[in-house]
Amino acid sequence: MPVLMPGALRQELLALRYEQGGKSLMTDDNTIDLVIPRPEERLDIDTAEDYEKLIRE
Repeated sequence: MPVLMPGALRQELLALRYEQGGKSLMTDDNTIDLVIPRPEERLDIDTAEDYEKLIRE
């Protein structure tokens, strides 16, 4: 599921290395769950191939 990160975490995100993911920056104090009803708004595009697949559909 896609995750939206606030700009305030930009430097911390850029400092992550190798397989360390942004999840390591998430805590109960700085996260909320959102219901996004439209499936096309929940797409997780991580690669150029993911994007190409999206625009072909």
